[in-house]
Amino acid sequence: MAPACPHGILAISLATKDLAVARRRGAEMTMMSEEIAIQIKEGRLSRADATTLLKAVARKHVKKLDSIARVDLSRWRYRHA
Repeated sequence: MAPACPHGILAISLATKDLAVARRRGAEMTMMSEEIAIQIKEGRLSRADATTLLKAVARKHVKKLDSIARVDLSRWRYRHA
């Protein structure tokens, strides 16, 4: 995850070149970052906590997508064996 950028922008690598995967990861990260921004504004969450939370969400989502990809690949191999 990249550090916070000027003007309150946060840059995050989605760690993929696959457009479909990037769209799914991006959607979840956008949803979480909007909620986190609200919590920071209201003083309920520090920037350090926000960074930690976003990293955790990203890791969880990557694991989920990897699991789905493994199942899809297994099904494809089974059908084409």
